[in-house]
Amino acid sequence: MALKVLTYVGASHIQGFGLFAAQRIEAGQTIWEFDPAIDSVTSIPEDEKFSWKTSNGYVNCGDNARYTNHSYQPNTVTSGEVGSTVAARVNRGLFII
Repeated sequence: MALKVLTYVGASHIQGFGLFAAQRIEAGQTIWEFDPAIDSVTSIPEDEKFSWKTSNGYVNCGDNARYTNHSYQPNTVTSGEVGSTVAARVNRGLFII
């Protein structure tokens, strides 16, 4: 499984649905890692709403990580092309990149 913490999908104050932490997340804790068994990288997005572009192509999440919202004030960071998403600080609630 690509998500490494307990989460749920719910209504987001940012837009539509969002991915929420169902547990306390410590700063620096890995919350998601690319898993080729359920995630993919393709030359075109499988779904533009749930894919993001890297220099290697489009990352397509195969789990609920696709509901991570985007913000100018993120509480998560992505390390590497298709590496892990890491909590930037103690976090409980909506994940935003």
